This record gives sequence, C-alpha cells and structure tokens, in this order.
Amino acid sequence: MSPSFVTYSRGLLASLVLSASLLAATWVRPVHAAPSVVIVQPNAEGAIDRAIVMRLVQLELSDVEIPAPPEAPPRAPPPLFVRIFSDKGQLTIELWDRGELQGQRHLSLQGSAALLARRTALVCGDMAEHLREKRRIEVRNFKRQQARLAKQNQSAPITLRLSPTLWPEMTAQYWAEPHGFALGPRLSAGLRGALGADLLLFTSALSTRVAELEQAPWIQWYEAGLRPGYGLRTGTFSNLRLGVYASVAIVHSGEAQFATRDSVRSRETWSARAGIDAAWRWRVSSHFELSTGLELGTLLRRVQLEQAPNSHADLGGVTLGASVGITAF
Repeated sequence: MSPSFVTYSRGLLASLVLSASLLAATWVRPVHAAPSVVIVQPNAEGAIDRAIVMRLVQLELSDVEIPAPPEAPPRAPPPLFVRIFSDKGQLTIELWDRGELQGQRHLSLQGSAALLARRTALVCGDMAEHLREKRRIEVRNFKRQQARLAKQNQSAPITLRLSPTLWPEMTAQYWAEPHGFALGPRLSAGLRGALGADLLLFTSALSTRVAELEQAPWIQWYEAGLRPGYGLRTGTFSNLRLGVYASVAIVHSGEAQFATRDSVRSRETWSARAGIDAAWRWRVSSHFELSTGLELGTLLRRVQLEQAPNSHADLGGVTLGASVGITAF
C-alpha cells in the first residue's frame, strides 16, 4: 500500500468524522447565536476552511459564559473576538475581550484544513475557559475586598456597656486667696463606658492653714460634686482623661469665724468650685490603673474669715492642683 494512499485515506476519514459530528451537534440541540466574532485573515485562508472554523469556534464558545470584569458597567456583554492569521509558518489564534488581548496560541500548519479547523476551535474553547476562571477569581476577590472595606468604614455601633469605676486619690492644691496649699484625699466613683467616656461623683476632704491671720487657723473643706470626662488612648497601656468638675462644699473652722452677708458670724459656711482637669493613666493590670493629674479651678463663692476685728482673710480666686491615685474598674 503506497504512502500517498494512506495519507489520502486518513484525510478522508477525518473529514467524515468531522461531518458526522457537526450533523449530530445540529440534531441533538439547537445552535444558539454565540456571543463571538471570528475573523480569519486572508493569509490563513489557504491553511484552514473559513466556513468550518467559524462554525466550530461558535459552537465551542457558545457553551462558555464569561463573567464581566468586577468594575464593568451593567450592560449587555460585548462579543468575544477571535482573530486567526498565519505568521512565520504557523497559525496564530488570538482571543480578545472588551478591547484587550486575553490569550494567544500557536498551531502547526500540518494536517488537513478540516483537522486544523477542529484544533483551532478547541484552542479557542480552552482560552475562553481560562478567561472564565480568571474572571471568576477577579469577581470573588473584588466582592471580598468590598465587604472588607464596608466593614472597616461602617461606624462603630454605640454600646451601652458600662463598668463601675472607683478612683481614690491624694490631692495637693494651691489656693491663690489665701496664699497656701490645701492637702487631702479625694474619692471618685461612677460608671465608665466602653468608648472611653465616664461619669463620676466625687467627694474630698481638704485642709489648709490661713497664714495671713495671726494664729494661722486651719480650715477644713468638705466638698462633693460631679466629674464627667473622656479618655483618649495615647498608647497600648496608657490614656489621657480630660474632664470638668463642679462641686459644693461645707467650710469649717474651729479657730475663726466666717462672716456672711447678714453680718452673722459662724464657724461653718458653704462655697462652690468649678474647673477642668486632666489625668494620665497607665494600666498595670486588667482592672487597675495608676494615675497622675493636674487641674485648674476657681471658687464660685468667696468666703470671708475673721479672727479678730482687724484680722480677716478671704477665700476665693484661682486654685491649681495636682494628684496621684489608682483606678479600679
């Protein structure tokens, strides 16, 4: 048997198999219009059959649904473009989508035109499947990124979770009138929110000596008030609390008398203070913080102290304070 006859027989058999497969595909299911455009360049028409390759490529691509890019506008998908041309003794197949080259393959020109058309269609289907998987990954990653950004950008929910706070301190204050220092303990207690705000009630007992009078009597200052504030995080284990305070006080002296507007002398009277404070707090355990703070205030009600007809002093003006303490929460 001659080689030419064998080659001819193989080509005839391939043509018959290809024709039978096309006829079966037409009978088994209706052929839908494929979203693709096949362009065969003139320099490739001598190697493949234009009609067969266009038909087979349409069949291969009609079964591949390619998602749109994640940020593509919502509109009907444009068709895929398949460009086939001959270059340097081989067949080149390109797949284009939305104006961008998505794949390129090269085939040898050996074989019959029908067989080369079938191989071309298979290559186009393979490139389309790779593009589909690539787009699915892009869409999935895009959705994950959008969900992560939405989670980051959403406002933190307001929480009503509160924890009790106890804050004992020792405080030292300088009083402008009379010139001197007042010392004593202060205890604050209240609730602290999860976002850093707190609302505290406090009471303190301060003692100061009025050196301006002859016998330098001692004055006891017992006060109670309100102390709201807000903590700003300054480090992993530290925060800065900024707040205001207001209080009323009972003032007592065992060695002098206080003068009132009605010219009544008494060893007790009342006054009030208000001001601002700041405290740096360092966490030493899960429920305790060390604190040191500064404050600036003023007496809202001046008090006159008399020890003798010609010996008197006023309590009023600005107060400057410093404190150290420990917070339990």
